[in-house]
Amino acid sequence: SIELLNDYRFKKIDWNEYESRYLKEMESKKELIRKLKERSDKGEVLTLLCWEKDDSFCHRRLLKELIEK
Repeated sequence: SIELLNDYRFKKIDWNEYESRYLKEMESKKELIRKLKERSDKGEVLTLLCWEKDDSFCHRRLLKELIEK
């Protein structure tokens, strides 16, 4: 959510809190994540974009891990 992203970007929360809240938010998106996994499993290339240089602290890594599960 924009609220969560802004909380992190404006340093209201640290990365651990961001990750925890992001994963909780994504629980309501399980069906969409499952569909992305199906597409990937069929060989479709999925591209996740973000402005962060390092994916250690980026939601695209978290989303990638959710899709891979």
